[in-house]
Amino acid sequence: MRLKARKCNGITLDIVGRSDVGKVRSANEDEIVFDARSGTAILADGMGGLSAGDLASRTAAAVVLEALTQAEHISEDILRTAISLANDRVLALAQLPAGAAMGTTLVVWQDVGSGQCFIAHVGDSRAYRLRRQFLEALTEDHSVVQQLINEGLISRSEARVSPQRNVITRAVGLEAAIEVDVRSWVRARGD
Repeated sequence: MRLKARKCNGITLDIVGRSDVGKVRSANEDEIVFDARSGTAILADGMGGLSAGDLASRTAAAVVLEALTQAEHISEDILRTAISLANDRVLALAQLPAGAAMGTTLVVWQDVGSGQCFIAHVGDSRAYRLRRQFLEALTEDHSVVQQLINEGLISRSEARVSPQRNVITRAVGLEAAIEVDVRSWVRARGD
């Protein structure tokens, strides 16, 4: 676990990251990076079904962090561009002679000051907000089961046991064009 704190307009911002290999895989393919000074936190979850998910997650997280910490200002377009750059880099690595199939999900949280935040994501890694003891999902999975839920074809309880529950519809490193969801919200004291 890693922990950093940063003062932002009089509010202490804690960035905490924890990762676990889980029960199925022998290696952890997650990457968690953050820059407390700029208010950036990134989680990349390498796709374990592919041979180089760990390389994809490390590469994507590093590219996005570099792009965001060097940006003069942050906007939805800057976040999408940073993730697109990561996608290009991961695709390029896969094309090298020693390259391997790789991909990663990605969640980026960016504090831009005065409580304004952005969350950008691709895949099924999630961001949540804890406000007054209520946990709220801030992202929606890019997955087959989420599409089925949205279309009213299955319930949330059916989704938990669906054989398609791990099939994602978007990821960094799988296709040349990448669609990134970005959400803006205002962080309240205590979130």
